[in-house]
Amino acid sequence: MGPVARRPRAADGAVPPPPDIATAERLGARVAEQTAFFLASRPVLWFLFLFNGAVAAFCAVAVDGTQGLMAAAGMGVVSLGSGFGLLQKRGRPQPERA
Repeated sequence: MGPVARRPRAADGAVPPPPDIATAERLGARVAEQTAFFLASRPVLWFLFLFNGAVAAFCAVAVDGTQGLMAAAGMGVVSLGSGFGLLQKRGRPQPERA
């Protein structure tokens, strides 16, 4: 193995993050913003509400024991959360995407 390349230090002695980490953070913030906008849209909320409600009902009937109960409870919580999101947005117009 050859010598290890050292990164330059700032005046206070701190090593700045490599450029790929800073780029990843900016890209991650942008993706998170787009994902939040997508998940808050009415069609996605309706899908989450109906699909997770159906899966919760199916798990409660088809899967026996604690596993079925916990699966139904988890899917039911997601379904109720998206249902509450739909109720909150009911009176407001949808924001325009920039």
